[in-house]
Amino acid sequence: MASANGTWRLYIVDDTTGDAGEISGGWSLTITPETAAVATTTTVVSSDTTSFTGDLVTFTATVRTTGDAPVGSGTVQFADGTTNLGVPVEVDASGQASLTIGTLSEGAHVIRATYSGATGFLTSSGTVNQRVDNRTVVTDTTFCNTGVISLPDVGQASPYPSNIFVSGLTGQITKVTATLRGVTHQASLDLDALLAGPTPTTNLFLLSDAGGNNNAVNNATLTFDDAATGSVPNPITSGTFRPTNIDDESNDAMPGGAPTPTNATTLATFNGGSPNGTWSLWTRDDASGDSGTIAGGWCLTITSQAPTVTVLSAVPSDST
Repeated sequence: MASANGTWRLYIVDDTTGDAGEISGGWSLTITPETAAVATTTTVVSSDTTSFTGDLVTFTATVRTTGDAPVGSGTVQFADGTTNLGVPVEVDASGQASLTIGTLSEGAHVIRATYSGATGFLTSSGTVNQRVDNRTVVTDTTFCNTGVISLPDVGQASPYPSNIFVSGLTGQITKVTATLRGVTHQASLDLDALLAGPTPTTNLFLLSDAGGNNNAVNNATLTFDDAATGSVPNPITSGTFRPTNIDDESNDAMPGGAPTPTNATTLATFNGGSPNGTWSLWTRDDASGDSGTIAGGWCLTITSQAPTVTVLSAVPSDST
């Protein structure tokens, strides 16, 4: 890009004999300098940051200059992580571009809006966190999330966590049982499953480091009940068992924002609390070299009742 300042010269020649002419009015230049591109900011918001699978959610990006003026040209590309969502969207005169989508999967998403830039405007981008959950399936006092939980070679599962929403129960919890459906893993020893109640600091490991070394588990349904006669066996098979934490991992934090595990070893840790709210299952593979799924999701069965109230009758004092 050259500077316009300096001496400009016009050289004219007649390159053939036998004629003549003139430029009677002289000459001039009109120079339009390029305007320096200004910085922009892009912000993005969601119409519902905690939606359910299948719901339509609208993401709206707003592009403005650093002087807070709207940017009315260029496009915005929306993306879920590194995956583009649709095609670039033209910004309007107010500097906004929107995308409505209903196909986000269960779990946590980081939605990014990237402004393309335009003549006089630099690029920019912004993000918003979007949580998508499955709707809870309710049968009497049993609450289920039927979505598949995928366990990677190592690290946190997807989704992380898997949530169940409990409502409509009265009184305080007197008993909880939990069921993992369709558990498959190449090395069950690597599977950790932490159940957290509506108050996340109340939690326990349903399963951790169980099943024996190098033992696989295939499509097992595991119900956890304090009243069961034994712990999860080696190798793991379907059945009803007490919560089983072979190694004491109470001081080991689960990754990705999960609550700090407690020392609780029984589901009775939830007794006395409110049953209503969000229950979360945080699962991970804690060693590399294998993977698995909980293909049928998970369920909770909750018994609750109003606390017993003892009424003491007044005893009249003796009169003499």
